[in-house]
Amino acid sequence: MSLTMRRHSRGFTLIEVMIVVMIMAILAGALIPKLSSSTTDAKKSSLKFNAQTMQTQIQVYASEHNGSFPALATFVNQMTLPTDVNGLTTGSALPYNYGPYIQGTQLPTNPFNLSNAIVGVATQGQIPTAVVTGGAGWQYDSSNGGFYPNDVEYYQAGF
Repeated sequence: MSLTMRRHSRGFTLIEVMIVVMIMAILAGALIPKLSSSTTDAKKSSLKFNAQTMQTQIQVYASEHNGSFPALATFVNQMTLPTDVNGLTTGSALPYNYGPYIQGTQLPTNPFNLSNAIVGVATQGQIPTAVVTGGAGWQYDSSNGGFYPNDVEYYQAGF
């Protein structure tokens, strides 16, 4: 005769479930701010990198075009297409030996407002201190080649 032991499995008690849920809530409360902070830090890094890269490429453009900066109206074409010494992208008899300065056909995106559109600064020759309305991702100063983020968080946080 074999003896078999029967085990009765029992479920979790309400107290045990509540303790697990409380521990999970405490862990989530501690981790979520860290994760959102790291997301913001990544956006800040991306914003700074994009702005610095564009500023560098604008300076390269100017050095190859007799000190002239790209015009606001034709900025994207002048930065993404080959140009002649005068900055023309088409219609010139001169060779298009310069550029492109940005790969692709678009400017980098501002990670805070997800726009890659560009607008002129409010006052030429001055570093902007506020957003120019219209939802663009970047501000550009064609008088000195300045390239700046166009985002409220950038100007409020001062990063």
